[in-house]
Amino acid sequence: MTRRVVDICCGRNPDKSEVGFTLIWTPAMVRAEFERVHADVLSLEKDIYAWWSASASMGAEEQAKRDRFKEAWRLFADEWKEYRSSALAGLGTGWGGHVDRVQKYGQDVTRWRDAFTKEGGAPTGPGPRPP
Repeated sequence: MTRRVVDICCGRNPDKSEVGFTLIWTPAMVRAEFERVHADVLSLEKDIYAWWSASASMGAEEQAKRDRFKEAWRLFADEWKEYRSSALAGLGTGWGGHVDRVQKYGQDVTRWRDAFTKEGGAPTGPGPRPP
């Protein structure tokens, strides 16, 4: 049986057996999670655009491959930036539902980084940090 932190604090589990914890996200923690993912997006974006720019002197096939990758990344990054902007604007009124979605975007950035490396890119940053 798992008990909530409030149960322990309120004395509802006096023997403290079989205790579990529930993480309660504060607005500051949610905002920090947004900023963590955003920093990862910006870092990878910089690397992708530098990699893409270097392809100007390459053959047409390589240029086309990099163009497609960059365009797909741009769509993802634009979606993230739009979501982040609208979500942070309303963070004071309702923030609880954002945690899972932001963490999903963070996982997506990790997958993009892996795909970028597979395409021959070299990320310069340390990589996404865990939440």
